[in-house]
Amino acid sequence: MKLPQFSKKEPKPYWYVDAKWIFGLLLIVSLSILSFIYGLYKLTEENPAVELSTILMASAFSPNGLDDTGDLKEFKSKIATQAGEVIYPLANIKNVSINKSDLEKYPPQELRLKLFRQISEPLYFEGAEGFAKKLTDDPNQQKKFANDAFLVSIFSRTFHQNLQNILFISAIINLFFVIAFVFFSFGFGKIGNLGWVMLIVGLPGTFLSSILNTPTLQVNTSEGALGGSQLKMIAPFISNIPTSAIKILLSGYQIAATGGALLIIFAIIGKSAWKIKVRRQKLSQ
Repeated sequence: MKLPQFSKKEPKPYWYVDAKWIFGLLLIVSLSILSFIYGLYKLTEENPAVELSTILMASAFSPNGLDDTGDLKEFKSKIATQAGEVIYPLANIKNVSINKSDLEKYPPQELRLKLFRQISEPLYFEGAEGFAKKLTDDPNQQKKFANDAFLVSIFSRTFHQNLQNILFISAIINLFFVIAFVFFSFGFGKIGNLGWVMLIVGLPGTFLSSILNTPTLQVNTSEGALGGSQLKMIAPFISNIPTSAIKILLSGYQIAATGGALLIIFAIIGKSAWKIKVRRQKLSQ
């Protein structure tokens, strides 16, 4: 279908403005989704994914915090009489071991992370089902482990590769909306309007990043608090999530905000330069 052509002096029809707003709103939604997918894609790369899944698993087994020494003292007393230097702290999981000397060598948090990293690394490459087959031959136990590890199983190479395909499709959709939105815009608004859309998408994520990067997240878990018991269960996970993981997840929004700001500045400079040029031409006539 051939689009109608208009001269510079001929005003464009009213539906151009309607089309611009429609594609602008669609672009805001699609670009927000793309920014989230991009952040999740970067977060599921090997290093950040293994780090985050290690912390999540360690937090799940440490309700009193990763630095708690209470359960470690009890654990040390239990294995003191065991023969051999290598011990297996997790029942039925022989792939996870630790030396007795490490109990005195490492602080509690580092010891926990060292222990659960032995699970998170193979989980990333083999997935929950693949790793479960190495732990036991019992199909019921394999299914139970896969279900228990569902949360951290998203931080796997397979999930990361699937996200790559989704990211590509989302980028194509966004490109279509960008072209349509720019086409129905006017003058330097073709650049400026796109910049405002990107800034609208990116600012909330950038603002959220600054809030979540606070050193301490206070969670009210008192009995009188609304949902206090539920919050108390997830508080260890929230407090132990590293700042680096949050920055990676929100990196797509920050890129959108930065790119949008640069486009707005470029549009302002371009429009100002154009006005100055036109004014000089009028004065020279």
